[in-house]
Amino acid sequence: MQSGKMFALDVADTGMMDAGVYTWDMTNDLVYADSALAKLFGLRSEEAKCGLPLRAYLDRVHPDGRPHLTKTISDSVAEGCAQRSVYRELMQNGNFVSVVAFGRCFHDREGGAVLFSSYGGKWVTRPIRRRDGQGSSFRRHRR
Repeated sequence: MQSGKMFALDVADTGMMDAGVYTWDMTNDLVYADSALAKLFGLRSEEAKCGLPLRAYLDRVHPDGRPHLTKTISDSVAEGCAQRSVYRELMQNGNFVSVVAFGRCFHDREGGAVLFSSYGGKWVTRPIRRRDGQGSSFRRHRR
């Protein structure tokens, strides 16, 4: 059996019901996020649920990855295509963690970009046992 790339959900905090979801109201430049995404970005959950400017999130992205992330979001907005990004984000403890996000821009009937919705989480690599018994391979997990 060939091993391929797989994406799996790894629920790190079983007490947390939120999944790392956000919606960016582009007209008002407010990002509404659940508690899982707020925790990941080191932001207060209640503030994230009520909406924070996109800059509050982008400022926590590692400076080396910020241009690429903003480009993938801009491309998704302009082309109406799905977006996937892997980048490093600054956590509240001062450490950076790899994050993966999947999103899409939504346009109104006149073609104006109005909403950008996404989900994301920690991106880690873990060894797994291959089914063919040939040792281990690696699989990416969302945490």
